[in-house]
Amino acid sequence: NGRNAVPPIRMFKYLLLKSIFDWSDVDVVERSKYDMSCKYFLDMTPEDPVIHSSSLTKFRKLRLQDIGLLDLLIQKPVKIALEKEIIN
Repeated sequence: NGRNAVPPIRMFKYLLLKSIFDWSDVDVVERSKYDMSCKYFLDMTPEDPVIHSSSLTKFRKLRLQDIGLLDLLIQKPVKIALEKEIIN
């Protein structure tokens, strides 16, 4: 009777996209509706529905209560991508 469960890895990937591109919660969800590279990164098919932007907020507040943990989880992959010159 509520929203369908979203895999935690996908939620983390949404937060990673948000961090890399400096998008808001709404922006990352809107972008993932139409951008096939985002859908591919999120391991979604083109017809898969995206989450509601409030789900990202709830995920951060309920599952990632330690702010330092979220920063660590996001900074490490970004640091590796920068070192390997995958992103700039």
